[in-house]
Amino acid sequence: MVFVSNKNKFIFIHIPKTGGQTIKTTFKKNIKNDFNRRECNTLYYAILSKDCTIKNNKKIKKIFRSPRHLTLQEINKLYPENYYRFTFIRNPYDRYYSIYNHFKSRMYKFFYIFLSINIILLALFIYSILKKKYIPLVVLLLIILLINIYIGIQMEYYRWMSDLITLDFNSFTKKNIYNLDSSLYGDLYKAQYDYIENNRIDYIGKQENFKEDFNTLLDHFQLDSTIYNNNVRNSNNYESKYKYIHKYKKETIELINKKYDIDFKKLHYPKI
Repeated sequence: MVFVSNKNKFIFIHIPKTGGQTIKTTFKKNIKNDFNRRECNTLYYAILSKDCTIKNNKKIKKIFRSPRHLTLQEINKLYPENYYRFTFIRNPYDRYYSIYNHFKSRMYKFFYIFLSINIILLALFIYSILKKKYIPLVVLLLIILLINIYIGIQMEYYRWMSDLITLDFNSFTKKNIYNLDSSLYGDLYKAQYDYIENNRIDYIGKQENFKEDFNTLLDHFQLDSTIYNNNVRNSNNYESKYKYIHKYKKETIELINKKYDIDFKKLHYPKI
């Protein structure tokens, strides 16, 4: 998503799972009808927008997979360079665990919808066969059923659901840590520094100090300090013990240290 205010001349680089929904909701409450937003997770932009569609050799994935969070380098091609640029970051341990839960929730939601549709289609197909009626309908239902199954295979939903159901957090990470970037929600797992690399950034807030840092930003734009739809819970100072570190085994910590090494170094979060 690109979140831009032309009135206040700012660009928010939304790094996933750092409090972005709260930031956008609060700004929309403060500034009415002023945002140029490209919703890459909507049908129009996911399919038609060149800004959103991922280049992929498999056509089916090119159609259905789209990044919802653009990097600053990509944003620079769309908006003026003199706009104020800001973002929020989060320590890699807590962010990764939050992404894992988000990914799991989304995949389960899709799985139940997808499974329900296929069960209904299969039941109608069997009913039509047994009754020996509605032959055109039988053919149509069979085609739809096969298309659904094909899409599920191409999008690797079955593979991810199998791992999410059978593996716990640490086992899932050990098996998939280097394959997640190519998944349906691969943009979520991108290193935070990749979103702002080699570009001017005017303000970086920290999710661990969210209220204070966000209020500093609101004061900068002379906006009301009320924070709406606050989905940032139990924030803590980033120098204290990490919130979700008790979920990690030693091996998983080492994997995160390696995968997000650039975030630890460039964003100044200490490794464990």
